[in-house]
Amino acid sequence: MSMIKIILRTGLIAGLIFTVGCATQSPYNTAQSSVDPGSLVQINRPLEIPNGKARLYFQNGVEITWRNIEKMITYCSIRMRDRHKAGEPKIIISPEQFEIIKLRRFNDYVSRRNDNSPTMVIFELEMRLNSTEQPGVMALYCAKRVMVMTWVNTNQYYPNNTEIITALGDTIEIKSP
Repeated sequence: MSMIKIILRTGLIAGLIFTVGCATQSPYNTAQSSVDPGSLVQINRPLEIPNGKARLYFQNGVEITWRNIEKMITYCSIRMRDRHKAGEPKIIISPEQFEIIKLRRFNDYVSRRNDNSPTMVIFELEMRLNSTEQPGVMALYCAKRVMVMTWVNTNQYYPNNTEIITALGDTIEIKSP
């Protein structure tokens, strides 16, 4: 067999192995979020925004500070339009249903390889909220960091319904219309 045929066969085999490896099940849950505009976000108990902050974070069903979040596991945050200012009354979000008026998926590259391809990416869902009673409540965000070893369909890494439910616990629910 000629050297060219050996190189071509070796390249073909390597290409097939790479393709099969990329097509196999990801170690991350690939179920897509079925959250859509028109869905409802139900806050089940009063939530207090910390002094000097505009967000309140949740992970594994409990409130948590940004500093204590395990960023490789899905976490969520409720975001206010304005930051709480010292000396002003506490910001309390009352139990209510908010309509999701806009849904946006985006990602942010945390680190890159020498060839500029991503190694660590934050995948985030932004659910813009609407309420006439509490217009200061802007959005619910759910996110997680993912190590990206090869270029794959990144849509599979966004937080899915199970991960969102786990992060929010029974404090906040998302209901389909």
